[in-house]
Amino acid sequence: MSESMRKFKEMADGAETIAVRFGSPRSAQSEAGKANDIAKALAGALAHQTFLKAGKKSHIDADNLNERTKNCVNALFDENSDAFRQNFEAKENILIKLDTKNFPVSSLKYEQEGDTLKIILESPEAKSFDPKTVSVEKEAVPMDLLLLIDPAEAEVESLLSETAHKNAVKLSTKEKSLAVKSAEILEAFFGEIPDEFKEALWFLAAHEEKTSHPPKKETLALLGRLLDQNLSHEKIKKAKEALRPADFWKLFGRALARSSFEKETATTWAFLPKADFEKTNESEKSLSAILEEMRGLRPESNFFALLWESSTEPAVKSVNALLAGNNHAKLKMLAELMNASPASSYFFAKGFATFSEAELKIRGFIRRVL
Repeated sequence: MSESMRKFKEMADGAETIAVRFGSPRSAQSEAGKANDIAKALAGALAHQTFLKAGKKSHIDADNLNERTKNCVNALFDENSDAFRQNFEAKENILIKLDTKNFPVSSLKYEQEGDTLKIILESPEAKSFDPKTVSVEKEAVPMDLLLLIDPAEAEVESLLSETAHKNAVKLSTKEKSLAVKSAEILEAFFGEIPDEFKEALWFLAAHEEKTSHPPKKETLALLGRLLDQNLSHEKIKKAKEALRPADFWKLFGRALARSSFEKETATTWAFLPKADFEKTNESEKSLSAILEEMRGLRPESNFFALLWESSTEPAVKSVNALLAGNNHAKLKMLAELMNASPASSYFFAKGFATFSEAELKIRGFIRRVL
């Protein structure tokens, strides 16, 4: 067990309540901006289910996941149950605040009068006290541990502030894949990978390896270990069908037909006009999945650029972009040039007037990075 994993296990062992939170690209204010990254969803569900199995009170915020992602994850655990179920609700306290500088309090007591709770304050300034100066508000009870699943650097601060907590840990992909880290967490808790987690872990490892170039030795080794554990291929098949239904492949085919590989920058480009969404009955929720499939086909590319015409604002013609890369440092540089922040190995950019404008500007930024 690594030193970092040992420290994480110690924090988790000492925690009674744990919160699992996903990051989502804030820059894309559309359906495409939802946290529908299947790798993050699986890593979050695996951690959440690990805490539940270990007897912890675990709370996971899956409201920002789309239905396809949820259905895929559920199929890998148990399609008749909810992998994101929680065994407790986050609690809140009621706070009553007043300014003791202007209204000094000499004593405080409370009395129960029937169904009414009376809070009695004694003060030399009682006669001049204005009740309007008292504020009543709610405050979340801090979680013992907050686990963030591979958030973008720019959203860490907001994620930390959204959930009250005592300790926080970030599960990122900078050193190891989410699958390898998830396997380490499972083995830290249980000494092995329990049977009920093996299909979800295999799906996560296979998904990450598909877009990895060059292949990662640790992830390949994990896949080999899991293949020896009598996987349920029926579960995996149902999960794939839930994540990529027939209409998805229709839209992906159109993106593939309008794709090209640019040798100079080793960039794979693809374009989707608004009409393609209408003709295939698909929406922008499929964009990150389309990008993932393209990355699997051309993993040797330095960068991937999926450009689409927004279908959510019919009165305004706008082109947005979803950009990805295999080199984290270079992708971060590209994102900074475009006033964005990468989430895992991709980021969103928006506000272009035409495909041509978007392509020219993005190509210029890529050349500066290379």
